[in-house]
Amino acid sequence: MTGGAHEAASDEAERIADLLWEVRHLLRDRLTDGIPAEQLAASIARYRLLGRVIEDPGVTVNELARRTLMPRSRVSVLATQLETEGLLRKGPDDADRRLIRLRATAAGRRKRETWRAAYRSFLGQQIRTLPPGTRRGLVEGLQALRGVLVGEDGR
Repeated sequence: MTGGAHEAASDEAERIADLLWEVRHLLRDRLTDGIPAEQLAASIARYRLLGRVIEDPGVTVNELARRTLMPRSRVSVLATQLETEGLLRKGPDDADRRLIRLRATAAGRRKRETWRAAYRSFLGQQIRTLPPGTRRGLVEGLQALRGVLVGEDGR
């Protein structure tokens, strides 16, 4: 790649990164408009935590803290809240009874799906206003980026 082409690719990459950052924040702001800040922070953290437990049944509090970059004490409090609400269940590890494993309940999986459905509905309404070619380009670009992030690009 020539110097000019490399600079152009770098500029595009920075612009895309900035746009993704901005879109992420606009989505959060639009989805959470009117929710008090302290309630919002707890809701987002609970959603992330429940999602991680659903994706990795049997995960421990320590593992969740490491993966979510939340303090262990915060993860523990959120897990207890989710358990109290019947959205997840804590139980001892079969091999090492000292470890406590977290698993989502059926109600927890339904709750997460309700949250995801609301998100998809809102975002879908916005995306449907885009011209068809723009929508296709967005899908292709996001799929390609996801592929790179998960290592499907052959590198």
